[in-house]
Amino acid sequence: MEKEFRIRRRQDFVKASSSGVCFKGRFVIVLCCQNTFKIFRVGFTASKKVGNAVVRNRCKRRMRAAVYETREALMPGFDYVFIARPSLIRAKWQLLKNEIFSSIQHLIVNKKGC
Repeated sequence: MEKEFRIRRRQDFVKASSSGVCFKGRFVIVLCCQNTFKIFRVGFTASKKVGNAVVRNRCKRRMRAAVYETREALMPGFDYVFIARPSLIRAKWQLLKNEIFSSIQHLIVNKKGC
């Protein structure tokens, strides 16, 4: 994704976690909150619970690729933060893609907190 669609600053990640709604799945946790822009922005993170640096980067690459393939479901004007869970590294590609798509749909429809 282009730089304008990425969340880079820590305060944007914190805003999504504190004031947004979330969806907890088997492989990812998705946080969503409104932004002041007319575009959607996406951020990816993986904690040390997921694994070492190689595993964390692989998880972020997999999430980035899955979100890129399902980007038409993302609504403009929202920030999405995808957090990897330890089960992500062994997830089948189609299951991961389906979970990300359904999590985005769930967040759009329900707008409820965790």
